[in-house]
Amino acid sequence: ALAADGVPQTEFGIARTLDEARSEAARIGYPLVIKPLLGSGSMHIRRVDSESELAAHLEPLRAGSWADFDYDPLQAGMVVDYGGAVLLERYLHGVEVSVESIIDSGQTQVVAIHDKPLPMDGPYFEEYFYSTPTRLAADLVAKVKDATARVHRALGITIGATHTEFRIEADG
Repeated sequence: ALAADGVPQTEFGIARTLDEARSEAARIGYPLVIKPLLGSGSMHIRRVDSESELAAHLEPLRAGSWADFDYDPLQAGMVVDYGGAVLLERYLHGVEVSVESIIDSGQTQVVAIHDKPLPMDGPYFEEYFYSTPTRLAADLVAKVKDATARVHRALGITIGATHTEFRIEADG
């Protein structure tokens, strides 16, 4: 949905097994980030820089993420739909921000952009605190607000509140 709407995003894929992960990693390239398909708080997320790290960390992260998020009402259906897979993304070097928004009648109003001022380089991505207001330059704030609204449109979100996270590389 995001690609169809032209929202910039990193290369990604899903994998259920180490063989699938190796295939996706060859396409995406290292470093990459392993993430669960559901959950929050950066749990079970790790950057891996090589095939040996992928082999060492994939299964514990995959199994742990599905087991630890069993309280989530979406978990049972997602296990069936995705077969216990994890998300693999190309790691982006850059700053990370969190965006809080309200959408009404399809119109997005960004309420706050929070900086994550501590380095988010991995291998783990613990979120200790946010800093508000953002220190991003005005042109980047405009890009983040535009991208947030485009994400909402692409996903068909026309009413509600959202929490969206972006990683911004040096080139913006």
